[in-house]
Amino acid sequence: MENLSLSQKFYLFSENEKGKFSDLEQKKSYILGVAAILELKEANIIEIYKTKLLKFLKIKKINELNDKLSYLKPMYDILKDKDEMELASFLEKTFITFKTSPRDKVINNIKDIFDSYEFLEEKNIATFGKNINKVIKSDVKKEYADDLKQKILHHTYDEKDAILALMLYEANLLKKYYDKIDYNLLKDEIKIIKKNEDHEELQSAMSLYTTMMIFYISCIYTNN
Repeated sequence: MENLSLSQKFYLFSENEKGKFSDLEQKKSYILGVAAILELKEANIIEIYKTKLLKFLKIKKINELNDKLSYLKPMYDILKDKDEMELASFLEKTFITFKTSPRDKVINNIKDIFDSYEFLEEKNIATFGKNINKVIKSDVKKEYADDLKQKILHHTYDEKDAILALMLYEANLLKKYYDKIDYNLLKDEIKIIKKNEDHEELQSAMSLYTTMMIFYISCIYTNN
C-alpha cells in the first residue's frame, strides 16, 4: 500500500463507478476541500484563524508550497498573491464550484499520482456505445477500506485515519464499503473518537474540521 495523504484517501473512497466526482455531490466536494486545507495547515503552508463571527474565518499563506503537496497547487495558487482571504471565499473559488475549477485540477493531479501507482484501469463508462475512462480499481479501494477498518476497530489509528473515518461517515460513504455489522461498529468507534480528549492534536484537527462543516451547513441554509 502507498502512503496516501488525507485528501488522496478521501478521493479514493469518493470517486464513483464512472471514475468521476459528481458536481451534484456538493458535500463530498466540500469535504475534499476541507481535507486539502487540513493538509496545508499541517504542513505550515497556511494559517487559519477565527474572528468573533464564524463567517469571518480567515485563511492566509505563511510558507511556500512544497513538492510533497504539489498536487494541491491549483488551490494554493488562489492564495499565493493575497495576504489573506475569508475561508468562505477561498472554498467557493476552489471546491464549491463546477467544471474547470481548481477542485477538478486537484482531482486530476491526484489521479495522475494514482496512475503512477497503477491504481487505475480503463473502463467503458457509457450506457450505450463506447466512452473509455480511467477509474480506480475496486481491489485497490477494498484494500484501503479493509486497512481503515482494521485500524479503527483495533485502535491502531492515527490522526489522519480518525479524520478520514469521520469524513467518510459525514459523506455517507461508509455504507458503500462495509456491511451492516462493520458499519455499525465503525460508527460507534467514530462517536468514541470524537469524544476522546486524550489526543490533543487529534482534537485540534477535529475541532477545525467540525467548525468548517458547521460553516458549510450555514452556507446551505443561507443559499436556500
